[in-house]
Amino acid sequence: DDKNRFTSIVKYGELKHNGEKYTLSIRSENLHYFTQNSYHGLGAELSELIYFNGKLYTIDGEKGIIFEVKHGGNLIPWITLKNDDGNQKGGFQAKWATVKNDKLIVGSVGMAFLDAKTMNIDRDALWVKEISESGHITNKYWDSEYKKVRDAMG
Repeated sequence: DDKNRFTSIVKYGELKHNGEKYTLSIRSENLHYFTQNSYHGLGAELSELIYFNGKLYTIDGEKGIIFEVKHGGNLIPWITLKNDDGNQKGGFQAKWATVKNDKLIVGSVGMAFLDAKTMNIDRDALWVKEISESGHITNKYWDSEYKKVRDAMG
């Protein structure tokens, strides 16, 4: 059923640094990745592409689903990250990822927001998720780490 199938288009390219100059070449072919995972009618809003534990992963930045990227265009759900301490119903809005000490570290935008409906401070984006190779998730509140980054940026 195509109405429940979501596509993300990948363009392949190469960025080369040569002295003080950069050149970018983009291949003409596109690769389409498909998923039927959705939330409120949205799907395949991929925010990151990262190699971890011998596999290629991508993260749906709105729903917190980490997919294994399979050759041929399939996205296989691996784990789902939840907001805050991991015990919330909403998916984690993942915006970046890196690998450190054999862990996949996934973070959000790193700032709190005012919820216009409740007038409460929403701190969900101040958490990061540390994921082991087996998929165990440790939720870490990173307010002080994000503050250090903001302070360093002026």
